[in-house]
Amino acid sequence: GGEIVSGDNYTVAGEAVSVEVTVPRGRFMMNIIDTFGDGVCCNHGQGKYEVFMDGLLVADGDDFDAMESHFFGNCGDGPQTQKPTGEPTTNATPRPSNATPRPSGAPVPASFDALVGTPACNDIQSICSTAGTSLLDKKEVWGELNPSNTLDNCADGGAGTYLIDESVESVTVVATDSAGNPVEGVLSAGGFAKIKAVVHAWNNGAGSYVDFFKTSDIVSPNWVPLNSGTSPVGQGGLVDVESPAFQLSNTAAIQAVRVGIRFQGSQSPCPTGGYDENDDLAFKVDMTSASDAVMVAVAPPVTASTSSSQEAIDCPAMVEDRCLEATECYWGRPNASNRNRVRRNENKSCHKL
Repeated sequence: GGEIVSGDNYTVAGEAVSVEVTVPRGRFMMNIIDTFGDGVCCNHGQGKYEVFMDGLLVADGDDFDAMESHFFGNCGDGPQTQKPTGEPTTNATPRPSNATPRPSGAPVPASFDALVGTPACNDIQSICSTAGTSLLDKKEVWGELNPSNTLDNCADGGAGTYLIDESVESVTVVATDSAGNPVEGVLSAGGFAKIKAVVHAWNNGAGSYVDFFKTSDIVSPNWVPLNSGTSPVGQGGLVDVESPAFQLSNTAAIQAVRVGIRFQGSQSPCPTGGYDENDDLAFKVDMTSASDAVMVAVAPPVTASTSSSQEAIDCPAMVEDRCLEATECYWGRPNASNRNRVRRNENKSCHKL
């Protein structure tokens, strides 16, 4: 089916907008896209959205990333009734029931580009994101779509269990100013941007590290690090992470970013640990201002010192292969000398050094 109704440019803070349409009964998909990639709650106010069908709430949300999708309704005969008039319609903006073209400012989610081997946005826009597409869900060993999803065939690690161990789940790049604040313009040559991602960190996140990179050459990428990679995620489960603001090249019309998550080790564009994963996202930039863009040196981010309240890495929770990769743990008998730690097979487990 085609697009039934759309809208954008909701820029008035605190304004409530309600849209009502009457359509034939069927199965529908609703997409909500946020151009800065931080949803409608809760960093800049308490926003939310709700979708009603025949007076019943069928979808809602508030705190999401760049995009969220919902399916609702069932195929059948007969007209779809409008939401009851008793529902609030503050600042209502009725829309025609016939399909309208997508507004030029509405970002299109990333799709897989077989020519580069990664998700990509082939339109110039303010945001490029895989959020809500499932393109980067999982690692190759768990059934990721189109592996390795990297420009240079950087392979994922083959260890672990999905949504228990490390993975990259979505990658988003958004246009910002040099301080990382959102801007109304598109991703532009010589302009600034920020990476936002959703990753899954193991256990309490004390041993999981996220690395951000950029490149202006998608054929033979030279990956430039955007963070130090020395601070752990510090939180387990699905976690929102973001890079510092960085400057886009003023010489390349198609550029790319990489998000990697690894278990311990050192920052590398392609680490080789069993629990590590890297995913890339390619995107077009506006070249009209490229000749006027001035490339500036951006100071590297300052790594925050580890808080005394931050959880320590949990050696006893590790299986053998993870324990053998850990620099702060050993696999063997408890309270044994170095010589006797692995002398016998019995009673082996992971312990703090």
